[in-house]
Amino acid sequence: RRQRQMCIRDSIESENKIESMLKAQGFEDALCYLSDSSANIIVKTPGLDAAGAAKIKSTLLSEAEFTNDQITIVEVN
Repeated sequence: RRQRQMCIRDSIESENKIESMLKAQGFEDALCYLSDSSANIIVKTPGLDAAGAAKIKSTLLSEAEFTNDQITIVEVN
């Protein structure tokens, strides 16, 4: 039980750090949700190009380990 709590705490810390880094990179707003098998990133942007998506993935992968098929990026305006 304690190990599960530590894992959840670590995930929350990683989510917060990723969100802060994305906002610092110029994304107006960003949400990150990490699970054992996937990473979901929601960003507010007027248009997400390949370079922006690559920046998001790079930021995510600096904090967590996921394969490309486990990462979902959702763009909202």
